[in-house]
Amino acid sequence: MDKVIFIGVSAPGIQPDRMGLTAGDAASSGMWSDGGVWTARKVISSELLPDTAIIAADLFKQRPSVDRVYSNGDEVLVTVDYASDSLQIQTPTVSHVIALTKTSASQGWVLNVCFGKGEHQMQLCP
Repeated sequence: MDKVIFIGVSAPGIQPDRMGLTAGDAASSGMWSDGGVWTARKVISSELLPDTAIIAADLFKQRPSVDRVYSNGDEVLVTVDYASDSLQIQTPTVSHVIALTKTSASQGWVLNVCFGKGEHQMQLCP
């Protein structure tokens, strides 16, 4: 789990695990920087991403495996659609939609960012 970043959403009030991460909670959904998808305690490997989700295949293949989806300097757009209970993660290499659990949607969603080992920086933009 070195140097990977998780970006997604979680239900309010979830507690971090023993490693300090909230990404593995059943009320979390999102995508790791290596392309792995997490939703309702289900993991989808980056190798199983649908071809339609990869919008810049050459760049996706050229990047180191931990940075396939987002890397230093990338802008990541996180969009929650309450009407369709979905989360869209859009980066320079992918645009992927994740179904959200309806049970957590009634509480609303909060941005969830988890960092693996290494130095990381991020800037939130309105």
